[in-house]
Parts: sequence; structure tokens; C-alpha cells
Amino acid sequence: MKNAIRMEGDTYVVDPSLMQVSFGDLPPAEELKVELIPGSGLKFSWNPEWLTDTNPDDQVMLLAYNTAAKEAHYTITGQFRKTGWDLLPLPTNQGSSYEVYIAFVSADRTRQSHSVYLGGITV
Repeated sequence: MKNAIRMEGDTYVVDPSLMQVSFGDLPPAEELKVELIPGSGLKFSWNPEWLTDTNPDDQVMLLAYNTAAKEAHYTITGQFRKTGWDLLPLPTNQGSSYEVYIAFVSADRTRQSHSVYLGGITV
């Protein structure tokens, strides 16, 4: 509610681009991208190069949220930062739309990054 709820006229609406699904001080990766791989899901990619205050063994957290179905597809222990990519399987329901987010959790599980909104994708 703190970040993503806003008023449109007399109605409260959620702005997916402002939603925070993860919050913390761990730096996320750079060059974050997502693409639809038909029949497989979403391929997330990032620059695997080491950043200050990170660890190559940090893990990615991925989320694709279908607002119409109120259904989340996610992983909280995905590939390592050093890998540079991960695949999030999705159902093959044609026409489903997802709001997509990425974040990282530290290798020692003591920290996490802010989530980054990567946009909406329709399958």
C-alpha cells in the first residue's frame, strides 16, 4: 500500500510499476531483462559481473503475477548471480498477462535487494 496504491478519481488503484515485492540494501544486478520463450516461460537475464557489496553466489528471485487470475508464479531461490540468467516456467494459457519482477537474495540469506519491475508481458 505504501508504494503502489494511488487514487484515480474516487477509486483506489494498484500501479504494478510501483509495487515493491522485495525490499533491502543488496544491490540488484545490472542490465536486467526478460523475454517470453513461447511454450517455456520467461527468460530473465542480467549482467553476471561482480558488483561492489555482492557475491557471485547471491540468488535471483523471480515473480510473474497474473492480475486477472490473481495467480503468482515465482521462485525465491533461483540461479546464482554469476549465472546471468534463469527461466521461470509459466502455464501456456494464451492471452494471459503478467506483471514481472526480479530481485536478489544474498548468499548468506541476511540481505535482499529492492525488486525491479520489468514490465507487463502477455503470453
